[in-house]
Formats: sequence, structure tokens, C-alpha cells
Amino acid sequence: MVSNIRSGLSFLTSKGLVPTIASTSDYVEHRLCVKHLYGNWRKKYPGDELKKALWAAARSTTIPEFTRAMDNLKKLTEAAWKDMCDLTPDMWSRAAFSTHTCCDLQVNNMCEAFNSAILEYRDKPIISLVEGLKFYMTNRIVKLRDYMLRKTTFLDTSNNLIRPSNGPKGWPIVDATQIAPPYVRRAPGRPKKLRRTSNNCAATGPRGLKKSARIATNAVDPIGTQQSVNKP
Repeated sequence: MVSNIRSGLSFLTSKGLVPTIASTSDYVEHRLCVKHLYGNWRKKYPGDELKKALWAAARSTTIPEFTRAMDNLKKLTEAAWKDMCDLTPDMWSRAAFSTHTCCDLQVNNMCEAFNSAILEYRDKPIISLVEGLKFYMTNRIVKLRDYMLRKTTFLDTSNNLIRPSNGPKGWPIVDATQIAPPYVRRAPGRPKKLRRTSNNCAATGPRGLKKSARIATNAVDPIGTQQSVNKP
């Protein structure tokens, strides 16, 4: 019973609490804040490309996608790849997170936002602190209140649900010949020649023709005809 309860807990920290949580809290998941992890990591491995590679590996949700992201990081800098391999993926990558917690948070922004919200009541006695939190939460609920939908609406919305499927990024990596795209056959006939137009060319209509309009002169035209001119 205790193991089932603890398996649904997750500690998200940026401090050196890995041995402490491992020795005192069994069956509890321990994660590292990726933002703070990258803050220490970029001191040794700076660069925008390495940052994108690290966050791509951290945000990956499947094992094949995580493997490809780590291979890309290894191509950029093998030393950085070795340092990230020293950390177990279940501490910083979504691909290895436990499904019991039902939480995919990778940064402790929630804790920072909570500390910022209770900043007004933190230095007060315990009774005043609890009353202040109660006042804050009730006002928050009222401000964020929205009209509730009926149960039938939720059922109708999810009635014709199309289950998502993995794309090429989620395919397993196998040692086989890569599948090439089909050969594009050339259509019969002479191909079109696209003329490069400059900026000072006249505007064209939907059919590729120049726009024109018929105008009539106010002066007396001895011939009595109208002229058709091209707009610039």
C-alpha cells in the first residue's frame, strides 16, 4: 500500500538531493529541473546548437525520439553527450518518466509561482499565513470561474475520437536499409518555363494576364470611342 502511494509522488529539485531522496524515500521519483540543469551545463558547453539538442532530448516523449536526440548531441560534442549519459534519463527526460505520477513537468516554475503568490503572507504567523492563503485561493477561484459544460457535451466532443499514431520520429531504430521515397515520374509534354519577373513589372490577374480597365475621356472625342489602357 505504501509503495503504491509513493510511486505516485515525484520530487522536482535542482539541489544535490539525489542520495538523500534515494535513501529515505523508496518508490519515489526524483527529477531534476532542466532549466537549472542547463544553467550549470552551459558553463562548460555553451552554444545555441547544444542548447537545442539538450532540450530536444529532454522534451522527447518516446525512446526512439530520445535516442535520435542523444545521437545528435553526440555528433555535436561527444564530451557533452558523456556528461548527460552519467545522469539517468528518468531524472530529466520525458521519455523515461514514470506514468504513475501523471505529470510531465520538467521545471519548477510551479514552485516559483507559488512562492511569489504567497510572498505577502510568508513572514506572518502560522494562523495569519493560513488565513491569507485561504483568502488568496478563494479570490483566485472566483476570478478563474468559468461556465461548466454538461456531461453530454463532453461525450459528444469525444464521440468520434481519432487515436493519434506515431510518425517517423517514433519509429524504432533498426539496422536495415533505409526506405527511400518513391521515384517522381516526369509528366509527359514540354515543361513550363517560369519567367523571372522583376519588381517593376505590371501586376497580373488571377489568370496570369495584365490587369486592364476601360476608361472614357471627358473631352469630346471626334471618333467617339473608348480606350483601353494598362494600369501601371
